[in-house]
Amino acid sequence: MEVFAEVGYFYLSMPVPDTSDYIKKYTVGIPLQTRFRFLASNKINVGLDIYGNINGAGSIIALGPFVPWTP
Repeated sequence: MEVFAEVGYFYLSMPVPDTSDYIKKYTVGIPLQTRFRFLASNKINVGLDIYGNINGAGSIIALGPFVPWTP
């Protein structure tokens, strides 16, 4: 398991329904990332990457697989 955390600047642009305008928000965010890695063979690992950004504009969470390979 790997864990990463830092502080960054966050920009969010969202469309306003039924118009061509956008809502724009600027704020400080705290990105967090965790990786769970499992050994599949001597050269290949498989894992789950969990990413989040906590901020005042709208927090984000994303999940995704990753497959690191060692030649």
